[in-house]
Amino acid sequence: MGKYNLHTHTFRCNHAVGDVSDMAEAARAEGYTTLGISEHTILNDDKWRDMRLTFSNVDEYFEAIKKQKEQEEASECGLRILAGLECEPLSEYFGFYKEIKDKYNVDYFIESNHFFPYEGGYICASGERFDVQKKIKAYAECSVKGMETGMFFCLGHPDMFMAEKERWDAYTADVMRDLIRASIQYKVPLEINLNGYRKGLVRRGLNLRYQYPVEEFWAIAAGEGAEVIIGVDAHMPRNFAMSYPELNLMIKKYNFNILDEQTVLSRLKVEKCGREHG
Repeated sequence: MGKYNLHTHTFRCNHAVGDVSDMAEAARAEGYTTLGISEHTILNDDKWRDMRLTFSNVDEYFEAIKKQKEQEEASECGLRILAGLECEPLSEYFGFYKEIKDKYNVDYFIESNHFFPYEGGYICASGERFDVQKKIKAYAECSVKGMETGMFFCLGHPDMFMAEKERWDAYTADVMRDLIRASIQYKVPLEINLNGYRKGLVRRGLNLRYQYPVEEFWAIAAGEGAEVIIGVDAHMPRNFAMSYPELNLMIKKYNFNILDEQTVLSRLKVEKCGREHG
């Protein structure tokens, strides 16, 4: 069974280091067999442009992926390279995402709810304290609407909303249980995102914990039998070589339904064929 990672960034998002070739070399050294590059998507209105692809470098991004894919295919023990994008599940961009997918032959989209609509504006999920219940509800509803489209392969760091939130409570558990059940209904795997571990322990209220992964969330996911994938969320090549003992402990504690490489590749192939021939 091979190792895979679908969540990988490059320098083009302005908060990562390295290009596609650097990430591929590092992943190969750590025994990965499938590597998906998933830069923050370009948006047709250039919103939040300081942390994503822009019109000036989107062609270059896909050319870099194509070049690396060709090099790997020519090698006897090369990686399988996939072209992806990480996207906010905002309905105003769904039509644009489809255009991008068709134009660049994108293999998959990661749904990541960094920004979500709230009372006529947008909230940054990782910078919000979620001090009122309706904000948590808005975050979950936005995520579920994305899953309903069938456009996204997986849901990236679904527990990122806990980054600044002081405590996990019964209302949060109920809302997240509904989100998790939606992921099962729409067959959108949930990503245990390792970037939260790399950010280190933080003090939130009386608790010293990681911003994410949040064990309370993943205990519910395991109990519901949700499909799970592991995402390195690599922002520099050395991220592939880091160890995550906390992840190993959580996997040992819970009986996660972690998708293997072949299952992931089979689903991506079905999606791609459906797009090309449907």
